[in-house]
Amino acid sequence: MKIIKSISVLLALVLCLSIAPVAMANASSERFADMNKDDWYADAISWAVDNSLMYGVSEDKFAPNDTATRAMVVTMLWRMADTPAATAKSLFADTKDDAWYADAVAWAISEGIVSGTGENEFSPDTPVTREQLAAILYRYAKTAGSGFTGAWAFPLNFSDAADVSEYAYEPLCWMTMKGIITGMGDGTLAPKENATRAQIAAIFRRFAVNSLSYEEFKALDSERQKQAFSAMSGSEIYELVKNSDENWPVTAYDLISPENAKETIVLYDNNGNLHFNLAWPVYGGFLAESIDSIEKLSGKLDVSRDGGDGGYSLSYGKNEDGSYPNDSQRSVPKTSANVRTGVLDVDQYKKVVEIVVNGKSDEDRIKELTDLGYTDEIAARFLSDQAAWLLRDEVSGPDNIADGAKMAGHEVKSEYGYYGITAPWVTGDLNLVGGGGQFATVFSWGTLCASELITDTGTAEIN
Repeated sequence: MKIIKSISVLLALVLCLSIAPVAMANASSERFADMNKDDWYADAISWAVDNSLMYGVSEDKFAPNDTATRAMVVTMLWRMADTPAATAKSLFADTKDDAWYADAVAWAISEGIVSGTGENEFSPDTPVTREQLAAILYRYAKTAGSGFTGAWAFPLNFSDAADVSEYAYEPLCWMTMKGIITGMGDGTLAPKENATRAQIAAIFRRFAVNSLSYEEFKALDSERQKQAFSAMSGSEIYELVKNSDENWPVTAYDLISPENAKETIVLYDNNGNLHFNLAWPVYGGFLAESIDSIEKLSGKLDVSRDGGDGGYSLSYGKNEDGSYPNDSQRSVPKTSANVRTGVLDVDQYKKVVEIVVNGKSDEDRIKELTDLGYTDEIAARFLSDQAAWLLRDEVSGPDNIADGAKMAGHEVKSEYGYYGITAPWVTGDLNLVGGGGQFATVFSWGTLCASELITDTGTAEIN
């Protein structure tokens, strides 16, 4: 018998059952006449049904407010664990071998996840209370290597905490700490209240998704990462990204929030390389019809950047009043920013690009660049930056900048980088206008400045 030892494996198995992971709450609300898409439990029930953990009570009814039973909860957990075989059949008199929940009960008993209610009874049709549900899920979490270990202290800050049974205190502390079980909205936990079908759908969904750390998420294969990400709510996505090594979509932009993260943060697939990104407008944030090659430009241009030295996206030009554009490269989701400013020598930039992309050996290109007056270090940075640029999402990923130009009906020399107009970004609760001039340069801002292709550097405040 296979015992799942990791919550990440549990999640992967749950999501592998999914025919179509939940992205919105309309599937079950349309399927069942007793549900609306705006019901608080709509997302959770869609997830549970689409992952074959729960079914309707009839063809067109789910009965979200009906009481959940012991058999129901154990069967959901068994399905979540990928229907493992039990070491022995159930010996309870009230659990027949051909009952729909028989295999689930036998497995849960053999794993010590549940016990009988009497000497020879399981009581499959008995309602399950909220604290009993917490205890069952917590026992499973412990077998999977999670839960509290060693000394622990976590307050149960609910007005009816004294009503919690001793056996359920630790499980409820852990469940509420993880956000898996929440209160009733009035400061109570209602531990002795029977759980409804809607509540167990929501709790099981939080149990599967909220238990996933960034490390566990990254340990999943690519398809399971996509499925897990698709099943998450906005707040779950926000917390996952915030606590990751890729947290810039959350930490750098104050208009990205738990409320809009479902629409504004994506798990981007750049030819098999999965990583978090913002759901920028496609084609690198450019208006497709405006995309052209930097080769077409000349002279010296005012540029600005909101972001670190490693970025390749810049704004160019100034507003009529001399200020810098307030959508400094792409439509930036920030209330304000201190942008870096400078002047780009476009003609010298193009000379450097022509050497870097000439197809010669690294040694030959570095020599040509040093003959142009650059140090070996700067020459090497030019080569390294250009190689990294070719791998960027907006350059080689789906719906990249060149794809946008082709869609608009014109070919562009991509080796020089791109310029054009910033597209508006309307998603979730964001409505960012765009309209400024935008560069996607072959070299990073840091290298452009270090090489003095950008000079007269400074800063400016934009709102």
